[in-house]
Amino acid sequence: MGIDLKDPLLQADQPYIEAMLRGKILRPMNVSLFPGQNGIQIIRCADGDQDHHLTIAHREICRGRDCHHPHSLNGLPIRFSPISPLYNARNHLDELICEDVVATSGLKDLHESIALYPHWPCGAGLTARLSIWEQMFIVTSGKQLLLDYLAKKGHRKMQIVLGMHLDLYYRDRRTKLLMNWNRRDWFDWHQKKYPNLLFNQFQAAA
Repeated sequence: MGIDLKDPLLQADQPYIEAMLRGKILRPMNVSLFPGQNGIQIIRCADGDQDHHLTIAHREICRGRDCHHPHSLNGLPIRFSPISPLYNARNHLDELICEDVVATSGLKDLHESIALYPHWPCGAGLTARLSIWEQMFIVTSGKQLLLDYLAKKGHRKMQIVLGMHLDLYYRDRRTKLLMNWNRRDWFDWHQKKYPNLLFNQFQAAA
């Protein structure tokens, strides 16, 4: 797998994830979240260990929709927002992803829905020493960036659904889940339950 599950950052993340699951901030992914009947564009990490399960789970949930078109790079959901420490201004990744989404909407007739799937644990996030909640904040920034670009290009009706692929470990048991979350519900929940976990470093970069 290439990730040390005993890393203190991952150990600290797991109770936070469990709290989100108990509080129904993370809910099972549901096809009803995606409007229309066409396929879905997917923005995801290129993680070779997790891609198979994510793809199968997504296609099973969205059964009956033929085309699910991926945009994939290492850590992509947490890389293309300029507030991310993984963002590199020299390669203009934010512009590239936005342009590719618009191009795909025409090439594949996928102009209704996008699934934005960060995942945990993520090697890119771990390399940057980003907690799960910091990664989620970066993902919300990326969603807004993409929405603003789509509106500018005349794609105001395209919906972006926030997902989360989880690979959880409980002693000798391993559980993989494909969830969804609402950015406002999550942010309000986080501020009330974890008022000392602040986003100042990212808000200053925005």
